[in-house]
Amino acid sequence: MAEPRAVRVLLERARTTIDRRSLFKGSDSVVVAVSGGPDSLALLHVLHRLAPRYALELHVAHFDHRLRDGSAEDAAFVARIAATLGVPATVRSADSTERPRGLSPEEAARERRYAFLEEVADATGATRIATGHTLDDQAETVLMRVVAGTGIRGLGGIPPKRDRIVRPLIDARRAETEAFCLALRLDPRRDPTNADPAFLRNAIRHELVPALEGGFNVRAVEALARLADLARDDDALLADLASAALTPEMGPDGARFDVARLLDLHPALQRRVVRLAAPLDAEHVERVLALARTGTSGDAIDLPSRLNARVEYDSLLIGRAPSPPVPATPVALLVSDRRRGPTAGGRAWGTRRGSRHPSSFDGRGRGTASVRSGCGTARSWATTSPTRKCLDWNGAGPRSSRPATRSSGWPATASTTGTR
Repeated sequence: MAEPRAVRVLLERARTTIDRRSLFKGSDSVVVAVSGGPDSLALLHVLHRLAPRYALELHVAHFDHRLRDGSAEDAAFVARIAATLGVPATVRSADSTERPRGLSPEEAARERRYAFLEEVADATGATRIATGHTLDDQAETVLMRVVAGTGIRGLGGIPPKRDRIVRPLIDARRAETEAFCLALRLDPRRDPTNADPAFLRNAIRHELVPALEGGFNVRAVEALARLADLARDDDALLADLASAALTPEMGPDGARFDVARLLDLHPALQRRVVRLAAPLDAEHVERVLALARTGTSGDAIDLPSRLNARVEYDSLLIGRAPSPPVPATPVALLVSDRRRGPTAGGRAWGTRRGSRHPSSFDGRGRGTASVRSGCGTARSWATTSPTRKCLDWNGAGPRSSRPATRSSGWPATASTTGTR
């Protein structure tokens, strides 16, 4: 008995995508993300049917976010489907519904879901993670980014393949996955929040896309998906050109650029080069470039993810924000010479990690020195000879010898717990 036409159509669509986009390399172990909805349910059955052709070993993964009523039933449904197909499954529920500060519910759910999929892939030794994104998801993503003011990278939408994540249905319409499920008498779960226009994606799906197809281009979804493919190609080329033009010097403090070389590049490459250091959005990239153009040494701006961009002489540094400076603390000192008694005025320096804090002394050899708090216990210093000038801050005695450099007083260097 021949397969229903809707089944043949989706199987052929998936085969074409897998082959054209090289999604599998042969004998892959694949974690299949299944929510229970029509797209992911169709994906599981498609891959189950294509498994012999590509020598695939499947493992179902489902994450219950516990964000709505009925989510537990979704999890039980997916477990039953996997058991019916003879595919092992990992089903997990969120420990908490709290989300990190600064993330929308959708963003937080997405991060948790992909972290879970990666964990399952690591645990099972999977080489691929398959998700059920369709051509309609691609078009909606492009439109969401357009209204947000995206650049070429954002126009690239959902990549069909990124690292070990693959999307075999990315060239299939949502109507095709629905028809597939109907032909096989599958009864997918329905998430009522997908109809809520309060969410931007839903508004685009139910209002904007139909308006585009009905009033401007009946194949608007395909056109937007084609735009995404072209934008990803252009983005990849620009990324290669940026890497060849100027690669940041990576160090413990972050990524360092020569400002003059950065600003000498075409603006499109400047943006790409900055993104080599950190995954910043367009607004923050422009702020970094403005800092490079007009900032002077010491100027800095804060960036997302606790990052910081700052100008240091002729360099631009992007990395973790430095810790706030420890306030200087005045400490009473006595500087004297055994043979001559207290010095006749002058200056001394308390030094820690290369930071110098000059301090003045009166004619009796007494005064204050500003040293950073936490350097150690303040005690009297005493020079023992004109060539013994570096004394231990903890009062343990001389550390090293240096020639005298000033007639009015001895330069003194503090050290703490044996560290210079």
